[in-house]
Amino acid sequence: FDTSSLPDDAIIKSATLRGYLVANYDETPFDVVIVRGAGLNPPCNMSNYGLLLPRTESLGSINSQDLVVGPGNDITLNGLGLAEISLTGETVLALRSSRDISSTAPSQKEFANFGSRERSVPFRLIITYF
Repeated sequence: FDTSSLPDDAIIKSATLRGYLVANYDETPFDVVIVRGAGLNPPCNMSNYGLLLPRTESLGSINSQDLVVGPGNDITLNGLGLAEISLTGETVLALRSSRDISSTAPSQKEFANFGSRERSVPFRLIITYF
């Protein structure tokens, strides 16, 4: 997300990552966890997925059972997540399954498919600041 338009002296009060869920396969519930995405270039690429493996600290999460197909799946960033928001450049976030983070092998269908109807803007970062 290009967050460079935020004022240099902005104090981030809250932030929410909003996603459009296409399908939810959570036969075994899991948490969708926001982790640091900084350094991934380009983001969300199979060739750099390995860079996410040591990133286990949650910047916010939502349980798969709380997801609904369609718009409005909000994941609130915690204090660590708010600290990741850049006032001068891009804010890069990534999503991981809590079962991926804990190295728990899938026992059934265990994934959430995020996207959008337009396939152009699957996520929005909504920031409240003063």
